[in-house]
Amino acid sequence: MPSLPKFRRSGNKTSRQTSSDKQALELEDLAETGKQPGDTKSDDIQVAPWKALFFFTAKPHITCLVIGIIFAILSGLASPASALLVGKAVQGFVTASDANALVKKESQYALYLMGVGLGSWALHAIFFAAWVAFGELQAKSARDRLFNGMLIKDIEWYDLRQNGVGALIPRLQV
Repeated sequence: MPSLPKFRRSGNKTSRQTSSDKQALELEDLAETGKQPGDTKSDDIQVAPWKALFFFTAKPHITCLVIGIIFAILSGLASPASALLVGKAVQGFVTASDANALVKKESQYALYLMGVGLGSWALHAIFFAAWVAFGELQAKSARDRLFNGMLIKDIEWYDLRQNGVGALIPRLQV
């Protein structure tokens, strides 16, 4: 898995500080925590790139992803289609010469709009269902990989965690 870039939290410091002020504050922070300038800070933030959304994607998940993308595009076409039909329906009022012909033509456009609405409803339902299924598959894959990764760790690894079992037991004994 690729490593993520690290950024330091700014905390309560303002952005108007000069570089020498920032260096002095960093040295104060280092002195307070007892760390050396080259040490990794515990308040470093890892910023994930957009590609990180797909780190847990497996081959079976691609089917849901492709279906979701296709139906997202198709459901996006419903809005321009309904706008086109409404435009043609309004144009029918302008060019109408006979009341009976107007009612017949507008009834036809109303049926077309109803069809576009029902089609849009179905396309959006499939679109959302495919994306929800893809998200659930991603979450299951992430849970499985993390759980399997935790199973292969030695017990010592858990005891050495800052907020792990080794740190929890003394807190509970107080």
